[in-house]
Amino acid sequence: KMNIILSSALLAITYWAFCEGQTDHSRIPAEKLKYMDYTQNMINGSQELLLVWGTGRPLHKNQSVCWASSYVGGVKPTFRRNDTFYNKTGDGTGHWETRDGYWSVGPTNYTPKVQMIDYASSGKQDPATSGDYTLFFATEHCFVMGLLEGENPGNYVTTDAPYIPTCLLWAQRGSNHSEEELCQDAFKSNCSLQNPEYKRELCQCDTI
Repeated sequence: KMNIILSSALLAITYWAFCEGQTDHSRIPAEKLKYMDYTQNMINGSQELLLVWGTGRPLHKNQSVCWASSYVGGVKPTFRRNDTFYNKTGDGTGHWETRDGYWSVGPTNYTPKVQMIDYASSGKQDPATSGDYTLFFATEHCFVMGLLEGENPGNYVTTDAPYIPTCLLWAQRGSNHSEEELCQDAFKSNCSLQNPEYKRELCQCDTI
């Protein structure tokens, strides 16, 4: 099962690397190149990433909360991460779930993208979280990515996970508050739903 997952991930990695290799980076604004560098450093770093604000697909109408992502390994441009979240069930008990994640950063048609591919324990790709997200903004310690209305999310939309506009603010655990505010401003200015349906500080994630 693990070999199947790795083979599928490697195919996606190869395609992503090929597309990135065909892009003339000199035609990408310096500010956006900086966003990609910052984000790549974060997904290739040991510091845990937390989903601070969010709206859309991965949250399942706020049933999947307390998202976190920790580094496992990998080689540029794709890095393997453990993506975890708390799944709130109907009876209010809930349980933790883990996804085997493969993250990449690179341009598509000169637009900065974050490719996130998640696999469940069954070995099946999770279409609710996997996608080619547009990278809107980044600092050294946080970044904002999303899928906007009418944007192609890649080959990840299914009947079980239909297209829904999505916006996600990820930050390193213990990130600088002023930097996080910059990412919050970017979330508000780039996302049609300016008030996120999910805020980590309201979910008591560290006490579940």
